[in-house]
Amino acid sequence: MMNKDKIYRTTILDKYLKYISMFKNKSMSNIENILPDHFLEEWRKDLLLSEEKIKAIDFGFDYLDKFEKNQQIFEKIENAKVNGIAYRVFKELEKNETISSNLHKFRPNKGYSKLIKYNQASTVTGRLTTTTDSPNILTLPSRCRKIFESRWQDSGELIYVDFKTLEPRVIRKINNKDAAEDIYLEISNSLDFEVDRIVIKRGIISTLYGATSKISGLSQERSNAVLEATKQYFDIQSIAKKAAYVYDVGCRRNFFGRPIWNIEEDKENKIVNNYVQSTAVDVALSYFSELCDKVDLELCKPIFIIHDALVLDVHKDYINTCKSIVEKGYTCPQLGHFPIDICNLSETF
Repeated sequence: MMNKDKIYRTTILDKYLKYISMFKNKSMSNIENILPDHFLEEWRKDLLLSEEKIKAIDFGFDYLDKFEKNQQIFEKIENAKVNGIAYRVFKELEKNETISSNLHKFRPNKGYSKLIKYNQASTVTGRLTTTTDSPNILTLPSRCRKIFESRWQDSGELIYVDFKTLEPRVIRKINNKDAAEDIYLEISNSLDFEVDRIVIKRGIISTLYGATSKISGLSQERSNAVLEATKQYFDIQSIAKKAAYVYDVGCRRNFFGRPIWNIEEDKENKIVNNYVQSTAVDVALSYFSELCDKVDLELCKPIFIIHDALVLDVHKDYINTCKSIVEKGYTCPQLGHFPIDICNLSETF
């Protein structure tokens, strides 16, 4: 029996994309002209079987409609401009072989790096990775981002567009609860003692993902208080029940219906993590795709996705317009409003 995870990755993602490109773009005739008859017959059988599996897995959820829309952002990504001098300096000074190897993939050709190619099929949640032949912006240390510059040089800026505390906010919204602009402050205000923001952040990580039962730097009593406050704030039992539900086709699903093939997982914190992370990926990609429909792509070029963030290369004449669009945030039809941060990429170094 074929592993369900493999079915999903090879069928719903890879083959579905081929189906979209070949049939919706009406290029099927090209395939028929290129492939020998015996290959074409096998290809048709394989595609028909794939479609049957897709329909069975997606029945009643129509997640693939959302998946298709989310893919639009990847079609908009453009090459990033690399400062040749900065690149050579970083490459020369970098002692870590893994980082140096990654930097090498950003080596500029006529001033630009290779196009970043993303893969949404290599993780159970859909969290992005990059293809093996692509530069990996996801693992490049933030300090190395100094090698990038605007294609318009002094007449442009690299802008960093980022969700505010996306995964914690997703949990609140799935449970039909509002979340303040500053979630850390909101939780902190529920305590009868003062704590630093980093303590609340550690408490959230511990509560949502089961990292620890004691927060570093706090007494056990205060650790318990912070963890209890975050547990109540996120209503963990409610979200865990949603995350753990197994559907008839033999998978769990995220909020939007994306299959999560983790039914052998029994650790609550990992089940919650898969559910929340997968849902957050869909929220982020939906916004990035929508944003590209709103901005002028001649003056505002998307060059990187870094999980919950999108990096734009923006002409100086369009920066204020771009910021005014981003600062409105994102309103997800199913989950409501999400605030978005925007800053210069240099502020993330």
